[in-house]
Amino acid sequence: MKNYDYKSKMNRNKKRYAKQIAGVAIATTFALSTPIAPSVLSESGFKNVLSSSVVHAATENLIEVATENEPRIFSSNFYNRTEYYAGLHIDFPDAENLDYKVTWKIPDVLATGLDNPDHVDHMKRYTSLSGSYLDENGDRVSSNDVHDAKYVTINPSNQTVEYDLSALLEEHNLRLNDSINGTPSLLAGTEIVTDLRDVPEGEHLIKFAVTSGSANPDDVDGAYEFVYEVDYSKDQGDDPEEPEEPECIGYT
Repeated sequence: MKNYDYKSKMNRNKKRYAKQIAGVAIATTFALSTPIAPSVLSESGFKNVLSSSVVHAATENLIEVATENEPRIFSSNFYNRTEYYAGLHIDFPDAENLDYKVTWKIPDVLATGLDNPDHVDHMKRYTSLSGSYLDENGDRVSSNDVHDAKYVTINPSNQTVEYDLSALLEEHNLRLNDSINGTPSLLAGTEIVTDLRDVPEGEHLIKFAVTSGSANPDDVDGAYEFVYEVDYSKDQGDDPEEPEEPECIGYT
């Protein structure tokens, strides 16, 4: 079987994608630089020309969320923190070897732990893409065997959690697994951490996208949005208590 070279194919697709964006940029420049008589094009018409020229340059969401599977949402309490898990089953209908970045945009109320190094470290370790990939021989490789926190970047300034899928695939010379039903799929999960029950109960909106290159889901055309409902009555486990100090035992 022919060996699969992820890196070279990804580079080819990056160049093709760059050409597409460059073509849009040239078209936009032409639209802006071509003289147009005021009597021919009104102000609103000019805005329409501009918007139609640049809309295709916007970052697009490259995946579909498996709507038959509800987002997996639950929270767990520990003596000094609460972990809020959110998982989505995602499909790659037009899988190509682009610079895949998987990104969650966390709302303000869920982002209070991003200034705590311990919370951030936990989030990096437990943000993952679950499923399997294919190696150069077409054999399945479990995501558990290749996941590493180094692929996760957390940006407190824009409240995003990014998983660099392309870096994982390139480093291990893997590709998305399309051997099951022809459409690669993964479970994209992140575990948001805050101080104990620091998030108010209620519904909070999270945005999610997979893009070619880094992007804030706020700026992504077709980003997926889902509601994270915080309800502490549904927490897993009992109310947390801080562990007691061990008793000192003396010997006579």
